[in-house]
Amino acid sequence: MVINMPVLKEADSNNTLNMHKKSERKIRLNMVLQAEAAKILFELKNRGIVRSYADGVNQAILLFYDKIIRQDLLSARLKALEKGFNENEFVGAE
Repeated sequence: MVINMPVLKEADSNNTLNMHKKSERKIRLNMVLQAEAAKILFELKNRGIVRSYADGVNQAILLFYDKIIRQDLLSARLKALEKGFNENEFVGAE
């Protein structure tokens, strides 16, 4: 997919950034992590791997989603192979 974006002048960049921020989806979480999850997040923050606890939760969600997508792709490949398709016919086949 190709998206044509107008060339921005330096003065226009702030307005464009604000426009994109308005269209972002946001969810506010107020939560308490306990046990192993809290221990892991505390360690990641202290080691400097994540900048903040919110950053750590955000990265965890993104990695979890990536793992689910990969599992879905593998499942689709398996189903296609069972139907007699070649694995190389899939877009993005490794």
